[in-house]
Amino acid sequence: MSKFCLALVTVVVFSFSSGAVFAAEKQVSPKFLTIGNGVGGPHTCQLSWKTDKPTRATVYYGDTIFLDKEYDITTYKQDHVAVIKGLKPFSSYYYQVKVSDETGNVAYSDGGTFGTTHEGYPEAD
Repeated sequence: MSKFCLALVTVVVFSFSSGAVFAAEKQVSPKFLTIGNGVGGPHTCQLSWKTDKPTRATVYYGDTIFLDKEYDITTYKQDHVAVIKGLKPFSSYYYQVKVSDETGNVAYSDGGTFGTTHEGYPEAD
């Protein structure tokens, strides 16, 4: 019976120490500091946001909640601007932004909407 108790104590100590090491290695996901409203024209929309550390990004968007299109920003930076082209005039779109830092930590923005203008208005640059 004493062998069983000794083995149990060893397992508890090992489990505690490995948990402490794991907690020290925990990575922190990037955070969105700002995300602006979309500014656009009849066929484009410009979205902008800022993160607390350099990230690359993917904007998922579509004219339904099934965000079926993507716009990628592959360089790591904190201030992002995405100019989405090829949109339909006078239409509403849904979007969500995914960012990832250089160590692979990921964060998602809240979902949002943007709209395009009538023909004849200037395009976003």
